[in-house]
Amino acid sequence: MGLVIVIIWVLVLIFKFPIYRLLGGSDVLIPYIDDYAGLTFWTYPFFILLPFLSCFLRNDDAPKLVMISTLVGAAINIFFDWFFVFPCGMGMFGASLATSMGTAAQCFIMAMHFFSKKCTLKLVAPGKLLSVFVRITKNGFGAGFSQLSLIIATFIINNLFPRSQNNSYFCRHSKKR
Repeated sequence: MGLVIVIIWVLVLIFKFPIYRLLGGSDVLIPYIDDYAGLTFWTYPFFILLPFLSCFLRNDDAPKLVMISTLVGAAINIFFDWFFVFPCGMGMFGASLATSMGTAAQCFIMAMHFFSKKCTLKLVAPGKLLSVFVRITKNGFGAGFSQLSLIIATFIINNLFPRSQNNSYFCRHSKKR
């Protein structure tokens, strides 16, 4: 699984501009998208790790820690979105920095559980790797399909809007670079 994540990460870094266009980015929006995505791509492991940690902690009877980390991460994101974008004038990069900081904080808070005495999880090598893989795939198919459908819906919605340079509220009301 880790290898698949690294391969996707590298491919997205290499083909980021075609991906922006595929997902509905116009010539006007791509600089803003790249400002936001630039840092987010480099903090991608936190965004991938977060749902895994959440599931492990919930299964290890620590849902309160998941909730606390979510609230702390959201508070960091909200405050620093405002602080970086407006007082600091960092624009989309500042918003990306705030989002990355909030997500990283969530991961670090949840990771503390693994070093606590309350953690009952242990690493165990599975005996029958193929049967375990099949069982994981069956169990995760519904959630995976749900995530894939969200990606497809976002793709369709982004491509329904015209890509004209003059019809975007965001572009007309943004500061010139």
